[in-house]
Amino acid sequence: MLPFGAGVGLAFGVMDNAAVSTVAVEHAGAAAGIFDTMRITGESVAVAGAAAWLTSLTAGQLRDSGLDAASATQLAGQAVQGQARGTDHPALATAFTGAFHTLGLALALLSTLGAILTYLALAPDRTGPGAHRPLPAAS
Repeated sequence: MLPFGAGVGLAFGVMDNAAVSTVAVEHAGAAAGIFDTMRITGESVAVAGAAAWLTSLTAGQLRDSGLDAASATQLAGQAVQGQARGTDHPALATAFTGAFHTLGLALALLSTLGAILTYLALAPDRTGPGAHRPLPAAS
């Protein structure tokens, strides 16, 4: 969790600067407000999606270990919400850990892809020596 938190925290200032620096000074407040709203919305949807994916992966692992589908889904949901009973912990330990590792790797790959695409979108133009694409003019 530490790398996730550090990565998100380090990116906040850079993203805020990028959002605000691309508009005229008199529109900086509106740009910051819109960007913050979209960031919080995106984070909320991403966290909900990751939790749903983690629940699904955990339930799948529990079904593979012989638990029926309804019980596996209920137990996985409780585990992801931190509400699993102590008696369920032995059954959940392997399933949840495997699901969390799978989710972590998938999110790391998705983040890497996003970083590559962002670099390609913002990289200098490679058409000539030292040539750079100009930023769009602020209106």
